[in-house]
Amino acid sequence: MKPTAPARRAWPVTITLWGVFLIGVWNAGRAYALWQQADLLRELGARPNPTILIGLAIIWALIWFGWGVMLWQKRPFTCYTIPATLIIYALYEISLLTWLAATPPPQQGWRFHTLLFTIMTLFSMWSLNNPTALIYYRLTEDGGPQTDVRPPSSVFGHNRKEKDEHE
Repeated sequence: MKPTAPARRAWPVTITLWGVFLIGVWNAGRAYALWQQADLLRELGARPNPTILIGLAIIWALIWFGWGVMLWQKRPFTCYTIPATLIIYALYEISLLTWLAATPPPQQGWRFHTLLFTIMTLFSMWSLNNPTALIYYRLTEDGGPQTDVRPPSSVFGHNRKEKDEHE
């Protein structure tokens, strides 16, 4: 009996994983850029305080990097938490765009951002909850663990006779 190979990550899950990491990188870059320009923003009287925006960007970067690591580790709860976090992050981003932008052109971009985040959320919900992702997570469609997945037999000693014959 051959040991079962670990399930390969489905391409939609891989795309979602890359997206999660890229959002984390985006927020880390935002925190760095705000940190570099914090003195100028304070002199110009930017509101809210740049320190608050830096802190929020760092928090979001850590959240997205954390979700990326958990998705990499095949944590089943990420099927639900990543899309939910994406909705909260979309509300945060759109609120920054509409309330903090002083000129009308950035404020008019809220429709595009809403469409973009809606597509991203729907894709992540589909990619993390389709049958290939459930195989990757080793879950059944009702959310429970698969019972027909056999562990590698060599770990539990079922093929001990075959091993002894080859030695």
